[in-house]
Amino acid sequence: MAHKILDDCTGCGECIQVCPVSAIAGEPGEIHTINELRCVDCSVCGMSCPVGCVVDNDGNVVPVTPQENRAKPLLSKRLCVLCMLCVDLCRFKAFYVQRPIPQGKMPSEVFYDETKCVGCGLCAKECPVNAITMIPFR
Repeated sequence: MAHKILDDCTGCGECIQVCPVSAIAGEPGEIHTINELRCVDCSVCGMSCPVGCVVDNDGNVVPVTPQENRAKPLLSKRLCVLCMLCVDLCRFKAFYVQRPIPQGKMPSEVFYDETKCVGCGLCAKECPVNAITMIPFR
């Protein structure tokens, strides 16, 4: 299933900006739509919608949640195998490696910048060794 945008959408575009998989389309001032095949049901669009017009796959309106109050990933350096999937997946570059990497060398560590994270949880969901867990806001 996928999230849906209700008819009271103002077309502000905030959801387009924060969708981690670019599943939302629409022109400014018009009702936006979510591509059901791309949507990963992370709720970031609804948490970011200033008018609260996004519903989850159960039909519940996703509550608007400021970015600083969303779950955030916690990376276990001990479990991380430096596969770089989180670095490649994160559209917002919340996970990164120090650049430049000398030719023929592997990065020695993955870093995380909380200020860039939208709280989608895609990194944790896709980490092949479960080195990333989502920590709820307290």
